[in-house]
Amino acid sequence: ALLVQAGIRSISEIRRLGPIRAFQLVRAKHPEVGLNLLWCLIAGLDERDWLDLSEVEKDRWRAELARKQVPQPEQ
Repeated sequence: ALLVQAGIRSISEIRRLGPIRAFQLVRAKHPEVGLNLLWCLIAGLDERDWLDLSEVEKDRWRAELARKQVPQPEQ
């Protein structure tokens, strides 16, 4: 439901967007969403269980996410 609410309706769309952008779109609608969603997206695209992602992989993806952060408007 979270992906659909963010306008993502298929696995092919997640592949096209990439897991980080898909995660960002969901998080924009649901700021409470944690990194477990990102791990699920990443692992799912490789047909893996998210629990099988190593800490090294997660660190690499965290760094990638930090590089691709969309600036938030000041309030």
